[in-house]
Parts: sequence; structure tokens; C-alpha cells
Amino acid sequence: MKPILIVQLHRIGDIVLTYPLFLWLKQVYPHNPIFILGEKAFWQDLKDVFLGVSFFSWENLSFLTKQKFSLIINLSHRKESAFLTRDLQAEKKIGLIATKNNEFYVLGKWQLYKNSLVHNNRHNSFHWAELNSLDVIPYSLLKNTKWKKLPATSPKKIGLFLGASSKDKTPGASFWIELTQKLLFKGYTPFLLGGEKEKALAQQIEQECLLPRQANLTARFALKEFSKSLSYFDLLITPDTGPMHIAVFMGQRVLNLSLGNVSAWDTGPYLPGNFVLRPLISCYPCWECNKNLSCNQKVEPRDILSFLEHYPLLNKHIGIVSRRRGLFYLEHNLPYLSFKEEFRSFWFFYFGYLFGLWPEDRAKRCLNHIFILRSSLRKVWIQEIAKFLKILKKDIDEEYWKRSVPFFRIFTSYVLLNLQNVNFAPKEIIRSISRLEEMLDWVKKA
Repeated sequence: MKPILIVQLHRIGDIVLTYPLFLWLKQVYPHNPIFILGEKAFWQDLKDVFLGVSFFSWENLSFLTKQKFSLIINLSHRKESAFLTRDLQAEKKIGLIATKNNEFYVLGKWQLYKNSLVHNNRHNSFHWAELNSLDVIPYSLLKNTKWKKLPATSPKKIGLFLGASSKDKTPGASFWIELTQKLLFKGYTPFLLGGEKEKALAQQIEQECLLPRQANLTARFALKEFSKSLSYFDLLITPDTGPMHIAVFMGQRVLNLSLGNVSAWDTGPYLPGNFVLRPLISCYPCWECNKNLSCNQKVEPRDILSFLEHYPLLNKHIGIVSRRRGLFYLEHNLPYLSFKEEFRSFWFFYFGYLFGLWPEDRAKRCLNHIFILRSSLRKVWIQEIAKFLKILKKDIDEEYWKRSVPFFRIFTSYVLLNLQNVNFAPKEIIRSISRLEEMLDWVKKA
């Protein structure tokens, strides 16, 4: 059988987030070999996690060009991946692709939606593990997948993973020191984890907290050994990073510190039963920070200790990963749902309807609930639709989405990118106008 190629040129975490796609591909195409093309520095330690996958790097390009693929899924945004997707032979291609004239297009409605989230992920709630998959895997398979249930035992041995690909995603030395001190005082057994870059921080924590030297495990393990060691811990507290995703798919329960320019809805721990601590701040989540990382000052070690003492009950800062309509969902125990969450729910059900996952009834109910909570938003919504209709019917401004109100931006961004993707074909413009008019009818009747 012809092989399937996944192109993922980004970091370890991005490669690990293709793991559900790999598992689903094995079910849909049980006889097709699966290849992953990536940077060798990122995948060389993952071969023991992805059993059954053949990994390739640019060094193997001559071999890949001789293959005839059944399917190529390009999950990378880099231009060289688009040229490669164009040049390789395949019966079907998904993702970013270049033309002979070096123009770029996106194949697949879910990949196009994912691309529209760049600098615009505030109201998205489709996890990237699912966005990687929905163009090629039946929704029924995602919905009916039963993941292994994590044990509900109270944690005692707690791993603290100190690092991330960007320091902006980590809470800083004072946070880790205070957390370690509080864990020791309450009778927990903390262990420090990380790579070479975290050694100095770990030594500082070890000295200030009088931590036994054997509890400092930074730079002790390669990724393979780290994966095997995870079963020793009851809980791993970690920023959004590659080792976090490895831990999740190895069956380790994690508490994700979702800080910096990330979104737990995009790249949080995917499997049900894991936890996410996120800041209660209006600008979270974001793609790029312009608030001096104020979110990193909005979470405190006491929030984690409060959670551990009442485990597994949630507090207002900590949510648990579950499922909604069979897809990723982050449950929270807030005294109220912010409008950001209300908008996020609406757009989840709206895009699911738009792309054929389910009927429109739930999206309409979400819209009705928003207007019950704040009736003045109906007028704002109608105004936004009217302005966007004017843009689509006259001179289309590709950058207009940046000027639309935040709650509507996820829609304007997708529509405009979709039109660019088909060179502003008149039929697609008419279809986009029809979608807006349908939404206007919903708003007026809600």
C-alpha cells in the first residue's frame, strides 16, 4: 500500500500533537505505512513514543521524492513545506501548498480555519490535535474514541518541569521556589525536572528550599529516559511544552501552567482528566503578548496548593480537560462564565455547523443565551454583520478582520482568508454573503 506522509517541521510539542492523528490514521488506513517528515533534532528522541512510524528528515529527501503517497498532510506553515507538498506525488494533499508560480494556498477547510487563527485565537476552542485531523479523519471516529481513564488517586510525588521553549511560558524563579517550599511544608515530595537550560534554576531552588540533592533530576535524563521515568510521579506540574505532551500521551496526569502567549484550548493537555491552571485575565489567551506578560503574575502557588488539598475538586483558577460533542473541552468551576467563554461556545458550535459536524440548533441556542445575558450585544452584532456585508459587496479589504470587534474577529478572519484562498471567486463571495445573511436572521430572531 502507498504510504501516508505527515509534514511537521516545528518543535517537539507540535510533533507530539500529531500523535492522535497517527493513531486515527492507523485505524482508517490500517495497511498504509505512515511517515513523518520533520527536523531530526526534534524527532530523534520520539521514535520510542511513535511506535510504527518511520521518521525522515531533509537528508532523506531523495528517498521521499521517489515515493507515490496515498496522502500528504502538511501541518507546517513554513514555505519549504509548501514547496515540498507541491513537488511530492500523492493522490490527496492537505495543508499549505505552493503552486508552480510560487503562490500559496491551503487545502482542507479545517487547515484553512487553523491558519485563520494566527494572531486571532482568542475565541477558538478546537484543539490543534483535532484541527490536525478533521480534514482526513471522520468526525465519528474522533467522537467515539475512548481514551484511557486516569486514576483519581491523590498525588504525593509531584514532578515540577521547570522549562519551556520560551521563557515567557514559565512563571519564573520566585514562583517555583515558593511552590516547592509550600509543597514540602504540606508533606508532598517534589522533584525538579528539566534540561541543561534549567540546571541553574534547579540548583537555586535546591539551595533555597533545602531540597535533597536526589530530588533535583534536571539534565539527568534524555527524552527517552524521561518518558520512562514519568510513571514514578503522581502528578506533573508543567508549562505548555513538548515534554508535557509526551507525559500526557504516556498516561501521566499533568497540571498545565498555561502562561504566556499560549491558549490551553489550542495546545493544552489533550487527554481527558488532565488539569489546566490559567490566569483569570481579560487578555488570556493570546497569540502574541503586548501586556508585559501580566498573566504570569496572575497565578500563585497557593492556587495549586488549594487545588491539591481539595483534590480533585476544581477551584476558580483550575479547569479539567473533558469532552464536548466528543471533542476537547475545558471545564471550569468559575462562579460565572465570562462573555469570552460564551462567545467561544457559540463559535465552536457555529464552525462545527458550518463544516458539517452537526446541525445549527446548538449554535442558535448559544446566541440566544448571549442576548439574554446582555441584550445590547444584539445591536452590536447586527452592526458588525452590516459592516462586513458592505466590505464583501464592495471593495474587499483583506485586513478588515483586524478592525472588527474581538468577538467577531474569528469569523471575519476565516471568511477573508477563505476568499483569498480561492482568489476571490464570485461564487465564494456570494456564498460568504449568504452565510452572513443567515447569521443576521439568527440574530434578529434570537
